Amino acid sequence: MSEEPKHPRRPARPAKAAPIPVYVTGGEVSTLGSADPFWFRIPSVFMGCLNLFMFPFRAILVAAEIALASALLAFGTAGWMWWTKRITDQDVANVLMEAGDRVLGILKGAGIF
Repeated sequence: MSEEPKHPRRPARPAKAAPIPVYVTGGEVSTLGSADPFWFRIPSVFMGCLNLFMFPFRAILVAAEIALASALLAFGTAGWMWWTKRITDQDVANVLMEAGDRVLGILKGAGIF
């Protein structure tokens, strides 16, 4: 014996359709795109192109900053090692003499001296 349900099933409701966005541009109604005219996007496109153009220069700048920071760290470490007598005065004098000779050679080669 099969019993009939007391409340028969309701027919399935169709899913509600999502509302269609409507854009009003200059008194005209459009459902195709944004409400802003294309020239509103010109500044953001220009800035994107400018960022793309400037990327190599920024990469060179970052590399130069890293090189400068490394050189300062090396000079600071060498100065600390000399101050704490881990490097002798004669070693420092030899390195500075060699660097001075190179700088003078470059200056003489350029015709400054």
